[in-house]
Amino acid sequence: MGTSGTFVGCTRRLRELNPKIKCISLQPDSPFHGLEGLKHMATAIVPKIYDPSLADEDHGISTEASYAMLKRLAREEGLLVGISSGTAVVGALELAQQLENSGWIAENGEAVIVTILCDSDGGHLVGRRDLGGAAGRQHSELGHHRDRVSRRRREVSDREVLERLMPETKTKQTLVVDAKIDAEIRRHGEETYPHECCGVLLGSSDGETRSVTKTVRCGNTRSDSPHNRYHIAPQDLVRIQRLGREAGLEIVGFYHSHPDHPARWSQTDLAEAHWIGCSYVITSVEHGQAKITNSFELAGETEENKHFADEAVGVMAEVAAIANESTG
Repeated sequence: MGTSGTFVGCTRRLRELNPKIKCISLQPDSPFHGLEGLKHMATAIVPKIYDPSLADEDHGISTEASYAMLKRLAREEGLLVGISSGTAVVGALELAQQLENSGWIAENGEAVIVTILCDSDGGHLVGRRDLGGAAGRQHSELGHHRDRVSRRRREVSDREVLERLMPETKTKQTLVVDAKIDAEIRRHGEETYPHECCGVLLGSSDGETRSVTKTVRCGNTRSDSPHNRYHIAPQDLVRIQRLGREAGLEIVGFYHSHPDHPARWSQTDLAEAHWIGCSYVITSVEHGQAKITNSFELAGETEENKHFADEAVGVMAEVAAIANESTG
């Protein structure tokens, strides 16, 4: 709980509909916690609307468990939610385990546990926050170009700064795509110009070659700056992941376009990439025409040391032609 408004309001209304419903509140398990926005009610300034008598039970949730769940929801379910949502899911799972261990499930058959994921990722994973109001408008005006950073003397791109700090690396992995898939990605970028297109790559990997057998288009849900940012809805990722599993495929990468910008990753691309070990394909679209396509593997082991590595791209028609020349 933070202001406790969601819990208090929902509990009162649900009790009107079903007096037998059990409502359980969640809060940090310690006064010294890292759950931003949540209150340890025993030691915090208590909101006037808070009514502790409404809760059938109150559970304390640790900071460590909440942050671990935050990352798990993003990696396993494609849900980019905030820290209070991570806390809510931890509480729901602990309650389910408690009911099972107590024999309640065996006696009653099943339990319906409902929680609310009421916040989005606010920088806990990607390392940055969206700005609102006047600050947001100023940020939008200064950041109209993908790599524009304000300087007194001249503009220095994020990419130039990154190159000074982190040398280009290359991966031994090769991304192999069918000529039709290559054409589909390029066509998608042209159709959405001057906005960025985005989509998911399904296929398989054997450790040396990552083969793409299917692309799935996604809508760019960024409404603030779709010309130089993209976002794939978490529910789309979950749907596509299930679609792939049914076909014996897995998510091997993502693609998006760079309207009137080189086919190279930006600092924002890196910050908002979370699928380590996957390919990130970028196609430059100049004045409505798709030009160059490059691919980068998101390498590393954690969010802290992740980085993009250049990845070779092989289009099947081109691979076949090279093979024929070498055998002829």
